[in-house]
Amino acid sequence: MKNYNLLLAFFVLLVGCQNDDGEPIQMEPITLNFAHVTVDEKYLELPPNGDLADSKIFISDQDGAIVLENAIDNGGQYSLSTEVNDSSEINSYDLSLAFFFQEENRISGLIETFIDVKDAEIHLKRAGVNNITPYYLTIKSEEYLTPDIMSDVGYIIESNLENELRIRFNMRSNDDNLYFLLTAEDGTKRYFLKENIQSGQSDTIDFNFMEEAEYKLDFDLPSISGFELKAYGKKDGSSLDKYGIFKLGLHNQNQSNKLYLPVNLFNTFQTMASYTADGKEYTLFKEVQELEGSIRLSEIQGEYFGNSPIDFLLASNSDYSYYKIKFNLTKINPTGVSQTFDWIVYGESSQTVGVSLPNILEKIGLEDVETGEFKISNVTIEKISGISSYSEYINSHTNSDINIFDIAEAVERMEW
Repeated sequence: MKNYNLLLAFFVLLVGCQNDDGEPIQMEPITLNFAHVTVDEKYLELPPNGDLADSKIFISDQDGAIVLENAIDNGGQYSLSTEVNDSSEINSYDLSLAFFFQEENRISGLIETFIDVKDAEIHLKRAGVNNITPYYLTIKSEEYLTPDIMSDVGYIIESNLENELRIRFNMRSNDDNLYFLLTAEDGTKRYFLKENIQSGQSDTIDFNFMEEAEYKLDFDLPSISGFELKAYGKKDGSSLDKYGIFKLGLHNQNQSNKLYLPVNLFNTFQTMASYTADGKEYTLFKEVQELEGSIRLSEIQGEYFGNSPIDFLLASNSDYSYYKIKFNLTKINPTGVSQTFDWIVYGESSQTVGVSLPNILEKIGLEDVETGEFKISNVTIEKISGISSYSEYINSHTNSDINIFDIAEAVERMEW
């Protein structure tokens, strides 16, 4: 990665020094620690059959030359460092992770390059396949009920009779939680909360014995086509106790901007707004102690130019934190091998950003591919508040257990 505001050079200067007697002084080498990488036990396993992929990690200088290279094994730990005589002459090093799978007539994979990495603690873990856990709920009542299900779970209304509502929920795993509202014909709203749901579990409850939800506020939403708002409540400030409490937009049936909540159940809230304007997709996330009815629009601005890593340039005067640039390769080589790769570049903010990728293609089975054959897919810039370091941001992309919306206080994102 080349930053147009910085001197683009890398070299190690060896200086011969003498003491007062004219004898050479031996300089103590300096250790540069780039990253300590811990790999999950199942990182290389591909669902659903458990086939093993290959993975390598590289450290490269600003000219793209490889300084360090390691194959990655399941459960491995790797300390990536080198020794130099004078660290002041070193501008930056980049860390790249290549994850790829080869078959007879196909090679596919993902390369992720993190710019200017120093003393990073990185955990590699890939998301597994979620097994659907069915949960059956029957609600007895004296009138028809309308469910407002805003949790991110699938569900099927199996029957909705005058005296009984039966719903099957497709929970994501054992020990999952569920919260939603029910509205009676007279407008009464009551809430259902169930924690630690087990596979195949079923319950029957009476609507009249459920706790009531009270009116909280009206959301004043911007009049932008495609605007969508989601809100979540957290019981103990933990992402494990996070419940969908509101959803309004194109992809749901809730047409009211009124929010109803249980009294004193949630002590922290999150809002997630998304919309599209001028061909760009915006996301606004924040965590608060008290909800507000108004939702502001994003102030982030930026443009990019070029179509490949060779001529790419990102320009932004906005106060953002990180960028993410995604390139894609789709090619059939002369021998008939299909080559499909994504290459994603991450880095800390700068007013102008260009791309100089490391020389790793021939090391991952892409000997006949030139860097310029990768084409731009999309660009993201985002302002993130509440995380402590670049390492924490890196792990939100390398560790499937870490979601940026679970660790940040606010995220303002633009993607195009």
